[in-house]
Amino acid sequence: MQGGTPALSFVDVSKRYGPILALEDIDFEVASGSVHALIGENGAGKSTCLGVASGRTVPTAGHVLVAGARAPAGRPREMREAGVATIYQELTIAPNLTPSQNVFLGSFLSNWGVLDTARMRQRYEELCDEIGVAKQPETPSGQLSVAEQQILEIMRGLASGARTILFDEPTASLASPERKALLELIKRLRRDGYTIVFVSHNLDEVLEISDRITVFREGKLVANLDRADVEKHDLVLHMLGESKTAALIEDAIEGGGHKVAKRSRPEILRVEDVTLPGVLAPISLSMRAGEILGIGGLVGSGRTEFLRCISGLEPTSAGRMRVDEELVKWPQSVRQAREHGIILIPEDRKRQGVIPALSAAE
Repeated sequence: MQGGTPALSFVDVSKRYGPILALEDIDFEVASGSVHALIGENGAGKSTCLGVASGRTVPTAGHVLVAGARAPAGRPREMREAGVATIYQELTIAPNLTPSQNVFLGSFLSNWGVLDTARMRQRYEELCDEIGVAKQPETPSGQLSVAEQQILEIMRGLASGARTILFDEPTASLASPERKALLELIKRLRRDGYTIVFVSHNLDEVLEISDRITVFREGKLVANLDRADVEKHDLVLHMLGESKTAALIEDAIEGGGHKVAKRSRPEILRVEDVTLPGVLAPISLSMRAGEILGIGGLVGSGRTEFLRCISGLEPTSAGRMRVDEELVKWPQSVRQAREHGIILIPEDRKRQGVIPALSAAE
């Protein structure tokens, strides 16, 4: 139920990184038992604000109150003890541990120094029943889907006694059915009296589940809105500002006359009869210069595998490829794909996209 002492209060919060002012004099409250969205363009300050609320980021000025009490800055464990749990976009699941062990990661239940696996499993199953999700077998959690791992993170917060849960772009890596299931879970948590704060770029889901919406632009809080009072175009206007919104509308109107010209652009890539044994039946597509081509499908439908094939990451794949209308050898390695001008930005950027030990330049 909303009302009473706010679950979170931001009081004159600012955060500076060298010459960059990421947050400037942020003041707002999150009502207890509500779903509160933080939105804005990339770099607007919303994730930094969430970092301050989680205790991960120390503000340069100002402070946060949790249920009316001043919260410790820069101390995530103490914030969790104060009842605030955070679910980051990069999940913190230990892949070799079971689901119940991951739920109690950092606070294992034990008996005379020995892990009490039976009691952890019992409490895990009780949490599953409480929030209405399926129980997972006691197998390594790394075998679970991203959505199932995310639920384990939520349950970890609930097991710690948290009443306020912070989400950093929780649906960014989920397919449509998984996204719908997570939003329903958030609604269920709200009905049970939990407070939810979440960052999202998806304005449709923001409008679907939020009670209140805070809009950031260039490190400033530009609007604090009740969901009942706004529509999607209002949020876009607040996020971008009047001048930028007007410029985008003008570009869209002017771009309407270029549809024929776009069709006449040269074809830069064509793949035909792409197959991967046991995974992909023959698939063909083509792209023209300046196009953005979307590939959709449910989890497990082969979207990622298809991109891996044309990027040279599946040596057993086969097909025909034309680059700039010239027939080229089907890529059997990443090096060959790069020679054709094709690179892949993987969905798992943490494990597949970067080498953490190297510098950014390397």
